[in-house]
Amino acid sequence: PPRRKARCRACYRLRFEEAAALAAEQGFDALGTTLSVSPYQYTDVIREELERAAAAASVRPLFEDYRPFYDEATHRSRELGMYRQNYCGCRFSDAEAAEERAEAEAARAAKRAERAAYDAKQARKRAVLKALREQERDRE
Repeated sequence: PPRRKARCRACYRLRFEEAAALAAEQGFDALGTTLSVSPYQYTDVIREELERAAAAASVRPLFEDYRPFYDEATHRSRELGMYRQNYCGCRFSDAEAAEERAEAEAARAAKRAERAAYDAKQARKRAVLKALREQERDRE
């Protein structure tokens, strides 16, 4: 969505500007980011804003597209017991994630209800078949 992309750009810009200024102040040669590991982030915008902020602070931008390593990074961070969240941290993203969690829970509840209805139907069928078998046995 365009509004989300603009909001993310503003956030990247603010954070990269602050990080680039600190990098220059501390004498670092380059500025990089791990934001590009997430397939949910705007990698093209991350690169643009990182390069812009680094140039303004006279440090070298060090951009890598880490998305191909997302599954491995996720696996390793879980293995190490690292904190993980399903949103970037802003209140808008948090609200979107909460909505997604609610939708996912509703889908799971619907699936459970569907399974329960199927199980009840199968139980009724078994009961009818059992009753028919008993009737058949009684007639013999």
